[in-house]
Amino acid sequence: MWAVAIIGLVAAAELIELETPRIAAENAELHEYLLEAGAQHPGLERRHAKWRAALERIPQATAFDDPVLSYAHFLQSDTNRLRVGLSQSFPWFGTRAARGDTAAYAAEAALAQVYVERDRIFAAVKKAYFEYAYLRARLEVTESQAEILSYMEEVERSRFSVGGSGQHDLLRVQIERDELENRRRELLDLRAVLSTDLAQALGRAPNTKLPWPQSFAQAPEPPDRVATLAAVRNDNPELITLAAARQSKQSAIVVADKKRYPDFTLGIEGMARKNDADHISLALSFNLPIWRGKTRAAIAEARYEEAAVMYQKDDRTRMLERMAIRILFDFEDAQRRAELFSGSLIPKASQTYESLQSAYALGTSNVALIDLLDSVNTLLEFELEGRRATRDMHLAAAELENIMGGPWSPSDAPETAHKNN
Repeated sequence: MWAVAIIGLVAAAELIELETPRIAAENAELHEYLLEAGAQHPGLERRHAKWRAALERIPQATAFDDPVLSYAHFLQSDTNRLRVGLSQSFPWFGTRAARGDTAAYAAEAALAQVYVERDRIFAAVKKAYFEYAYLRARLEVTESQAEILSYMEEVERSRFSVGGSGQHDLLRVQIERDELENRRRELLDLRAVLSTDLAQALGRAPNTKLPWPQSFAQAPEPPDRVATLAAVRNDNPELITLAAARQSKQSAIVVADKKRYPDFTLGIEGMARKNDADHISLALSFNLPIWRGKTRAAIAEARYEEAAVMYQKDDRTRMLERMAIRILFDFEDAQRRAELFSGSLIPKASQTYESLQSAYALGTSNVALIDLLDSVNTLLEFELEGRRATRDMHLAAAELENIMGGPWSPSDAPETAHKNN
């Protein structure tokens, strides 16, 4: 079994640099970012190096002990001149295969850790990217509102110049505009922080200034709960790591059990004599594993370690399933909020503002400036909440992709998610 595992792992070692991971990205820019992070992130390189190191343990585990060459020269002897011997120790039958299985499964677990790190990095890149994009959206909404307030200020100046309004109305608009300008500057200052977060997620230098993210659509609809939990159980790299670690511990039990049987040493020895024919002899020796308590303890230790990994896997599975259910809820909640703001609240708030602004500008109704400013602030708040809901959907999708072991295909997502659960 271990020979097949070794061949597969070595083949994977030769191909992993050429493998292009399956990536789900909302635009070309994010796709390039993910490829960059997958190709040169130092955290991923570290895991890759640890996996290659684990591969190198396999030939060490399956190798024989070094042979022993002995030489003796007789300084004072009437009959003997020198003696030369060569011996090789052999473990009990099946021990090397069990050691190979142990090392091969450990290397498989190290390979799964590469994918754990890759998925974690991809999720970190996506989260940083969407936070950065949300900052851009906040800035765009703020600048849009600033244009509205600038227009309102011009209207108030005109009204004040002809006595249509008091100075306090003009000052109120200017105060709102100054507060908005301060908020805009805060957002611009925050850009350096979020750009740094994205650069670090990509594995770049922290002082790298990245351009504003491209626009993107809403996050893809996730699969239903049953399909999601099945993907978590079957494809999550952490659980794959623990499954391989458990198999490695099971092989370690076999290795420990082999200690109940003796190892043997085969040797050949030649002796050169002075006045007689040279002698050549063969020798076979065994160690005697008579201390059974030590062997039983080694077997028990290996079994407890295997049980510990099994319980760890079960506990982690339940935790990941709970996380998946929570993330699905967060996604649905963000989706509901996005639909509410884009489909109802924002259009109504926009109509309210336009109606009040038209009536206020014409002076045909009893519309106070405070009512108009409230409508502007309400529209701004709704637009920001709508963008926040879209961001939350993408953050939930990125986290769900992380614990599902990769992106899901569109066919996995139902037309209406979770309606039958």
